[in-house]
Amino acid sequence: MEIHHIVALMGFSLSIFSGYGMPTCSNSSMLCEVSGYWLNYKDMFNKENRNSPIGQFVQIMFFITYTFFRLIPLYFLNMRVVYFAMATTHRVHWFRQLCNVVCVINAILIIFINTYWYGLILKGLKSLLE
Repeated sequence: MEIHHIVALMGFSLSIFSGYGMPTCSNSSMLCEVSGYWLNYKDMFNKENRNSPIGQFVQIMFFITYTFFRLIPLYFLNMRVVYFAMATTHRVHWFRQLCNVVCVINAILIIFINTYWYGLILKGLKSLLE
């Protein structure tokens, strides 16, 4: 199991304990897996076939879905996670406070990981278009 799967699973589980709007944000973040379809198709092409018209189409679709289903929504969802944590921390028991803190840390980690991957995707797209 990869690290981002562990972070996502832990964030999803703890968001249920945190309550309020955290489970909604967590469920909404599952929409980002739409880009995973194109990533799987992209991995099916070897280096020789990646520059074929179908290979280029798949890479461009991966870029588009990653941008619109993963990167942009996660910034807004993670802002909501931080807002819910700040708005409810003083009202809940210590265990739920701990869950809030872990959810915020997970949200920050996910943003850093996705931004790093987006940089790699942009490099790949640049080399594709050259």
